[in-house]
Amino acid sequence: MNNFKIHQLFPTPIYTTFIDNKIADFAENLIIPRINQLKKEDYVSTDYHEKEKIVKADEISQLTKEIGKHLIKFSDKTGLYLGTKVKHWVQDYKIGESHSQHSHPGSSISGVYFIRANEYAGELQFLTPNPYTNFTKYFDEEKYDADLYYDVKPQKGLLVLFPSYFYHQVLHSKNQNIIRTSLAFNVSLN
Repeated sequence: MNNFKIHQLFPTPIYTTFIDNKIADFAENLIIPRINQLKKEDYVSTDYHEKEKIVKADEISQLTKEIGKHLIKFSDKTGLYLGTKVKHWVQDYKIGESHSQHSHPGSSISGVYFIRANEYAGELQFLTPNPYTNFTKYFDEEKYDADLYYDVKPQKGLLVLFPSYFYHQVLHSKNQNIIRTSLAFNVSLN
């Protein structure tokens, strides 16, 4: 008898929403004139490793309060621990820049808020947490590509929250007219 069923198990949640336009405009007008202060790293311009960030959380208090409300909703719906310590950084991508796959150990929830973006901005791509592709002998990527990754197209004002263990990457932008600036953050487990 050929009665069988394959069960796709254990989805990983992500949360997306748009921030109010007035708050988004305020944050963009404050941060964009400062992006020339970002340090160029291998893959992107960022203040991730800098002690002094180009924008302090209290300068964008309306945005941080709004993000905080969404963090509470996400935590309540998923059960993910919501710590009190948040680390943020700004990233600005140019043509050909990307960020290879990574996760954020030591945190519970991570997020990306798009300060600005245009149609040429590389996607934020989430990768399957299922290691199936590493162990299968006959894996057909075309057949299963929907299960391998999920792309989020950057848009101004878009907030994306996800479990910090979820592997993700930023895809290359191949157009010189790329605009992609984001505020990323981690909520610590402590």
